[in-house]
Amino acid sequence: MSNAYTGNVGLAMPASGDRTWNVPVNGNCNVLDALAPVGNLAVIPTEFPSASLNVHVAAGQFVRQDGSIGTFAGATSQAVTSSATQVLYLDGTAAWALVVGAAYPATPHVRLATVVTGAGTITSIADNRQAFTVCGSVADGVNLALGTATGTQLGTAATQKLGFYGATPIVQPANTTDLRTALINLGLLASGGATPLNLNGGALAAGSAAIADGGNVAVGTTTGTKIGTATNQKLGFFNSTPVVQPTMGAATASGSWTSNEQGMLNTVWTLLRALGLGS
Repeated sequence: MSNAYTGNVGLAMPASGDRTWNVPVNGNCNVLDALAPVGNLAVIPTEFPSASLNVHVAAGQFVRQDGSIGTFAGATSQAVTSSATQVLYLDGTAAWALVVGAAYPATPHVRLATVVTGAGTITSIADNRQAFTVCGSVADGVNLALGTATGTQLGTAATQKLGFYGATPIVQPANTTDLRTALINLGLLASGGATPLNLNGGALAAGSAAIADGGNVAVGTTTGTKIGTATNQKLGFFNSTPVVQPTMGAATASGSWTSNEQGMLNTVWTLLRALGLGS
């Protein structure tokens, strides 16, 4: 009688009257062994039963953190230490090389198996491969640990869109976009209100600054504040062309009005007009 076959992976099901069951059973074993969820990156003893301190790691593929597919070529005879419990994994910090260690690391890796050995043979192998990934949002309290060498990019091109805290994702803001507007559009700052900017004593470099009507400039009461930190820096008021510090010369007014006092007054008058403090 002919075999029937399962609907998902096509395993053979011999009829009750068949005698050569070994053929479909052996075929089913080959089918199962070739299935990626079964044989992919599987760790088994090199011999059956184990006669050495070596394991066989099957070739297979895995999904890297960036979503790309990684491939491991397999290891036909990987040595392990005697009389110990060890784990096998692919190390994401070492180009996904096969590593035998005492415990799984906190850094990116693909778990394969825990191997227990005796004096000269493999005692047991526990399969540690992760068959399923969790769908949905990140659970409360779960953190994302990133690398400390190359680092991680959120968005690998300026045209890719990104948004935070429920904001509609946008492309990278242009270099002429107002900083506050960019932060609001990304969802990193709530809209509305008057946003302060506190640099905690740091320097602020800008091409120009506009103070809203009614806004004031508060300065310190201890050291004080300088407007211009050198005599050759230029300053102007009320849209006048900026000038360096005017030179007044050394002069002392006497107790009576003379040409000396007249000259001093004219110098101050000229200075004020040059700075734009008088028309």
